[in-house]
Amino acid sequence: MKLYGEILKQPELRFDYSSTYAKEIYPKRGLIRYGPYDSALFSQDRIRCIMLFPEGCEKEAYLLKEGLTKGEGDFGGFKSLFKIPLEFEEDASFNAQDVKLQVDIITSKSPDIVYVLLRENHSKLYKEIKLRLLLNGVPSQMITIERLRNSRGRQYTLENIALASYAKVGSTPWTVSTPHNNNLILGVSRAQDYSKKYLVGFVTLFSNDGDFLFIHSKASIMYWEEYVQGLSELICNAIYEYQNLRGVPDSIIVHFHKRPGKREIEAIEAALKNANENIPYAILHLNEYSNWGAPLLVYN
Repeated sequence: MKLYGEILKQPELRFDYSSTYAKEIYPKRGLIRYGPYDSALFSQDRIRCIMLFPEGCEKEAYLLKEGLTKGEGDFGGFKSLFKIPLEFEEDASFNAQDVKLQVDIITSKSPDIVYVLLRENHSKLYKEIKLRLLLNGVPSQMITIERLRNSRGRQYTLENIALASYAKVGSTPWTVSTPHNNNLILGVSRAQDYSKKYLVGFVTLFSNDGDFLFIHSKASIMYWEEYVQGLSELICNAIYEYQNLRGVPDSIIVHFHKRPGKREIEAIEAALKNANENIPYAILHLNEYSNWGAPLLVYN
């Protein structure tokens, strides 16, 4: 078996939905110069935020709020990159006894995103808050207090938080500049609880330039057989919705985050053929457990 390798060029990124000329290799420079890819499509004039933090951490909450809105060091603040302001509508502190109540109060106000400050040893609390917000359809961004206290690297932390925030509210900061092809990329994965009993299947859809389109998910179920049976239907529905939006794709690439089993591959192939027998497709898994990152590739 012969192996070939090459160093790929750094791709150009595209920063304007309506123009193919707004390109830049470096993300930050592109955002400063052009703004985000979907700036003209964003329907709001601000992003509504709420801050949640442990009692006694008012100073760190203030650092985060000031850093995101006014900037720090070479980071000029959220608005300088994404051309839309963050508006902090409320600060809420919590203790171990009232944290669930505080989260429920916050979700009732339907903010665009919630910033949650936690200590590094609060992993259990992290999961509880994250899940509670997610179940209510509220995006969140978790930040450790210890990282925020590190003044030397704080501006880079703030930049990363700002970028993640823009994506989490459903926006696209940039895409990869590619030839205009109607290719569909499906990201397929699954999740289980600690007892490995409950399975959730979900499919994310992207255009060939990396533009996020939407996500389809399946409710929690108990057994593997039920999950596999529902996977074909999940993928079919996702493809049909894409076709309603953008027409029949020229090709489909299915990227499986975890190594797929034989039954999963069969379910995916059945779904792709049922959706449209004439669309060429590939099923791809890039592994994380070898130096080569060799793919599992199945194609028609």
